Amino acid sequence: MNPIRAITAAFSIYSHIPMPQQNWDDVDSRQTLVYLPLVGCAVGAAFVLWSWAFASFNPVFVAAGCVILPLLMTGGIHMDGFLDTCDALASLQNREGKLSILKDVHIGAFALIKGMMYMIAMLGLYSEGAVQLALPIALGFVLSRCCAMLMLLALDNARGDGMLHHVQEGMDRRSVLASALIFTALSCAITLVAFPLPALAAMAAVMVSTLRFQRLAMKEFGGITGDLAGYCIQHAELWWTLGLIITWRLL
Repeated sequence: MNPIRAITAAFSIYSHIPMPQQNWDDVDSRQTLVYLPLVGCAVGAAFVLWSWAFASFNPVFVAAGCVILPLLMTGGIHMDGFLDTCDALASLQNREGKLSILKDVHIGAFALIKGMMYMIAMLGLYSEGAVQLALPIALGFVLSRCCAMLMLLALDNARGDGMLHHVQEGMDRRSVLASALIFTALSCAITLVAFPLPALAAMAAVMVSTLRFQRLAMKEFGGITGDLAGYCIQHAELWWTLGLIITWRLL
C-alpha cells in the first residue's frame, strides 16, 4: 500500500474530512495507523486558524468554536469512545460486563454527565487562552494520538477480535513506534521553544495521564479496545490543555 493511499485511508477512517474515493478492497487498515498523527495535524491547523481568525471576538465565542471544531472534523469518533468508556467504568460490573457496555450503541446517564463535564472544562480552558496559546494547544491533537499509538503497542487487545485486533496484529510495530516518537518529539520541542514552563507542565500532565490510562485499561478491561483508545486521546488532550493554560496563567 503506497503512502498516499495509506494517508487517504487514515483520514477516511479517523476523521470526517472529505477524501478521494478509493477501492476499500485494496486498503490495508493495518498500514493507516502510522499516519494517525497527520489527522491530529489537520485538526490542530484548523484549531489555530479558527483561534487567530476570530481573535478579536468574545473569548467564549472563540472557545466554543475550539470545542466544536475537533468534534466536527473527527466525527466525534474519539469522543464516542470516551463516553462509552465512562459508562463502562461507572457500571461497576466485572470485566466482561464492562466490555459488553463498550459495544452498546446506546448512551447512558454517566456518559452524558461526564461528556458535559468534559465539554464545560474545555470551554473554560479555551476561553482563558485559546488565542494566545493556539499553537501549543493545537499540538496536543498530535500528541494525544501519539499516546494512543504507544498504548496500542504496549497493551494487548482486550477482546482478541474485531477491527482493532486485526490492526494490532498486523501493524508494522517499528513504523508505528517511529511515527509516534517523531511526532511526539516535534510537538514537545516546538512547545518548549515557545512556552518552556507551560510546556514542561503539560508534558508532565500528559505523561501521568497516559500512565494512569495504562493501569486503568489493564485493571478494568484487561487490555485496550478502540473505545479505550478514544478515551486515551480525549484524556491526553484535556490534560495537555490543562497543564498549558493553568501554568501560563499562573506565571
